[in-house]
Amino acid sequence: MLLDSTGTQLTGRLITWQSSNTGVATVVQTGDVTAVAAGTATISATSEGKSGSSTLTVTPAPVSVASVSVAPASVSLQVGSTVQLLATTRDANNNVLTGRVITWTSNNPGVSSVSVSGLVTAVTAGSATITATSEGKSGSSTLTVTAPAPVPVASVSVLPAEQKFSFGCRR
Repeated sequence: MLLDSTGTQLTGRLITWQSSNTGVATVVQTGDVTAVAAGTATISATSEGKSGSSTLTVTPAPVSVASVSVAPASVSLQVGSTVQLLATTRDANNNVLTGRVITWTSNNPGVSSVSVSGLVTAVTAGSATITATSEGKSGSSTLTVTAPAPVPVASVSVLPAEQKFSFGCRR
């Protein structure tokens, strides 16, 4: 904005715009600035020998999650057992992304529950799908829960250990 010595805005004057680092930001003669890459540039405006400037810092845009994978992809547990699932978020170039929020859910909480950290607990026999979601992308693991095997027989005893019977003869 151009101002005279009293602070009144001036219009219709020629303004020349310039970027100190066109590798970071470019500016056109309307004053519109375009960010090009991460870094810092000073944007200057000059009119009738007077100048003003502003420092612009360009930060990279956050990379979006393109996919989520869960390991292990499938698991079998007995009732009462637990397993820790791990979710990996990746960008569109398959690079691993860290620090992303993961939400865990079970499609069958009667069969298995899952904590906010991905720890799965087998509740009852059946199957469930455990899903990890981040930024609208999901991955899952299939879970099969079985009842524990019956305890094997270790010994057999008959009680009482000794009995007496009387036999009578009939004619």
